[in-house]
Amino acid sequence: MTSTTRNHHDATGRSALVRNVLSSWGGHTILVVAGFILPRMIDREMGQAALGIWDFCWSLVSYFGITQIGVGASVNSFVARHRTARDVELLNRVVSSAMAVQLVAGMLVFLWTLLSAYFLPTFFPDRFGDLLNETRWVVVLLGSGLAIQIALDSFGNVITGCHRWDIHNAIHAGFYGATVTGMIVSLLLGGGLRSLALASMCGTVLAELTRVVMTYRICPELSLRLRFVSWDTTRGMLAFGGKVVLGGLSLLLIYQTTSVFIVAYLGPGSLALYARAMALVRHCSIFVEKFASILTPTASSLDAMGERSKLQTFLLETAGYSAFMVLPPILFLAILGGPVLQVWMGPQYAQGEVLTVLALGHLMSIANTPLWTILRGIDKHGWPALVRFGAAACVALFAWLMLSRLSPNLMGAALAVTIPLTLFEGIYLPWYATQQFNISTTRYAQRVWGLPLLCVLPFAMTLLGVRAMYLEQPSIALMAGMILGGLVLGVVYWHRVVPLSLRESIWRKLLGSPQSAAQPLHVSKN
Repeated sequence: MTSTTRNHHDATGRSALVRNVLSSWGGHTILVVAGFILPRMIDREMGQAALGIWDFCWSLVSYFGITQIGVGASVNSFVARHRTARDVELLNRVVSSAMAVQLVAGMLVFLWTLLSAYFLPTFFPDRFGDLLNETRWVVVLLGSGLAIQIALDSFGNVITGCHRWDIHNAIHAGFYGATVTGMIVSLLLGGGLRSLALASMCGTVLAELTRVVMTYRICPELSLRLRFVSWDTTRGMLAFGGKVVLGGLSLLLIYQTTSVFIVAYLGPGSLALYARAMALVRHCSIFVEKFASILTPTASSLDAMGERSKLQTFLLETAGYSAFMVLPPILFLAILGGPVLQVWMGPQYAQGEVLTVLALGHLMSIANTPLWTILRGIDKHGWPALVRFGAAACVALFAWLMLSRLSPNLMGAALAVTIPLTLFEGIYLPWYATQQFNISTTRYAQRVWGLPLLCVLPFAMTLLGVRAMYLEQPSIALMAGMILGGLVLGVVYWHRVVPLSLRESIWRKLLGSPQSAAQPLHVSKN
């Protein structure tokens, strides 16, 4: 391979795709572990109501992220595109313009944080009791951390636009791990929610400052200057980012608005129950999102090079990988979710039916995440963003109707979220993506879903058998499901999913000779 060819290939980031995905998953593993430990400790040390308040404060603060109006997300795509074209001037103009917008957005977030804390008792009277003052401090500290993160968000997007997701994720995971460690120490020493929020803010500030330093090492040609700030460039990023922000606003309406309604109509304690079930589904989702987010700059680079056929293949392959990834954990939660919640948080949290609805209702949404990020990479995400916003508005309306009138319980909230989400993510988004890439829906369904569904069928049957056998023994059911289900899935995935060349390589390393590996691989192939 010549030097020119190698550089051309590396410009898309496809050569680093596996490294970036593994680093994203490795970094998120720390978040998953912390997500199991921290809520349990808050519940044990401060009670279910305090845990619900902690969830509520994060839901409230999440709304403020809309102020950056999608500019940060556009930096990722534009940096990849301009670096591929070796246009340093445009690269600096994009990042400088985005930085100017996000500094203003950060200041707005801080202002809205103070106002929200001040008016909290007006909008939620008598919901927080003796913890009202503590709740206000948590909102201020979490909102301040978010303001700093938004103001410096361009640096992280430059790193990912350069396809260095490994560094981006290492920073995120490292500082998050340190933050959670500080939170755990604070809880053991008798600290309250305020000390947890302070630890979160400090971790955020240190992580963002580290990203600033690393950005200039990864992208030495970057130069931020006031003279580079361009209104025309900003307007182009706002047009791109406006479509992204619709997607972000949609997620806020789907998840955070539902959480706010639960607090308003059922109380913080009920939110603690709902949030634990939702957290398990979100962990599955984030693993796929970590994989899918890496696809945006790669799709943008391929589009800039005019590689439409490679983009078609890229979409089908990544969507298929996503289906293989998401089906096993979602089915595990749908079938054995009750035992998971009971063993993790205790009998009072065992909302198995709610988790089943949430898990199955998010299956299509999570699996189709690569479609969204690839469409964003080629700037064809406008209509999906608009339709998703409409679906999110339906979620907010259904959640209000369910919790205030029709079904004031957590099952009503779960149905309100999953029905509109499935209609959009399961039907409209795949249809739109296949139209943009000139792929027939039949080909898409067969290529993406055919083999994954067949491969997980024995796994699902095994879990159902375990659940029926150990219905009244959640610990045994959970352990048996993990062991037996894992063995069945491992065997099937090994023979039907893992490429033959990779199996041969593994057998050679394990057995020490190509001849030893030949026989089992030949049988497997037939």
